[in-house]
Amino acid sequence: MSSSVELDKDKFVIGIFATNQIRTGAHRRYIELLLGLAKRNYKVICYSPVDFFNNRIYKHIPLQINQKSPIPISVQLLFKVLLDRKNNCLKNNSKILVFSGTTNLAAIVLSRKLNAPIVLGVRSNLYEDRKLSISNHGIKVFKYSFENKYVKKAYLWLFSKYEKIVYQKADIITVQNPDDKKNIKMRTKNDKIYTIPNNINVNWIEKHNFESSNTSISLKKICFIGSLIERKGIRHLLKAYNTLSHEQKDIELHIAGKGRLDKYIREFVKKKRLDRVFLYGHIENPLTFLKSMDLLVVPSTIDSFPNVIFESWYVGTPVIGSKVGGIYYQLLDERLLFKPGNPEDIYKKLKRSLNPEYYEKIREISNERKKQFVFDWIEEYEKILNYI
Repeated sequence: MSSSVELDKDKFVIGIFATNQIRTGAHRRYIELLLGLAKRNYKVICYSPVDFFNNRIYKHIPLQINQKSPIPISVQLLFKVLLDRKNNCLKNNSKILVFSGTTNLAAIVLSRKLNAPIVLGVRSNLYEDRKLSISNHGIKVFKYSFENKYVKKAYLWLFSKYEKIVYQKADIITVQNPDDKKNIKMRTKNDKIYTIPNNINVNWIEKHNFESSNTSISLKKICFIGSLIERKGIRHLLKAYNTLSHEQKDIELHIAGKGRLDKYIREFVKKKRLDRVFLYGHIENPLTFLKSMDLLVVPSTIDSFPNVIFESWYVGTPVIGSKVGGIYYQLLDERLLFKPGNPEDIYKKLKRSLNPEYYEKIREISNERKKQFVFDWIEEYEKILNYI
């Protein structure tokens, strides 16, 4: 660690990453952000179970997290950072940057310990996400599951109070779209909320050199990429495809991802005898997958700003999606949007896209929309860090 004289000159950013794998777009974004700040002379320190940085940040502090422990990961993280004596020298000289989730409690505790401000990146509508999850899967505590509606109601009340505390403790909150900003303003008195949408020009996309590699001229292969969970809307897409497949026998649906609904999907496909639905599970390189498809469908009922839209646009595959959250602000054009949670509306959009002229039009619109999201995303966070 640097001497105290050097510390006064340095800009320290502390990150906390809870998982041992980069599974989601939010995970990729967070790692990209920390690496980007490190390149711009910030002294980035990150607590995480795995070193994703390969000596490209100032310091990685390994965490021993027991994924099978009855103690929640958020609580494990809290004690790990609280008991770490190595961070004592950073007091009054650091800023904590986390993306909301299991790291919230640890960030708050570390903030109090170091007297360091928190920049909290909110990556989804946490309350609505949790509400949808427990309505379909109940509340799981250790090995027990609770389905009672009063228990669910009490849980959601407690969660809303916890969410409010987290927002109050943050010095600055960043969101990805105006709807999330409005939602948080309704839940907290904290008015330091800034909108920073995602950008398309990020390293993990551009390094593959697949730009505009898709040359489809008609629709045959529909695809979905994402976690197989309720809020991603895969049930609605399946129902829409089932209707369409009776009219267009050669149309295909390709599904990449893992999640709780995997069993439901397999049973649905078998029951409906959908022999042109292909399941891939988790895929390592979505760009390779996307460039071989004709259309990406993003049917989420809750989604703040899905990276998969940018990945699809980058390779040139057109996108249609739900008129909800950040998807609306990404796509914007009504010809690319359908009602959320509405299989019938998805079906109508898909059927219309079978027309070659209409398909070419949504390709053109997608290519125009992506130009709006080429900007310096890291710089936007630099502005926030310099503000506090």
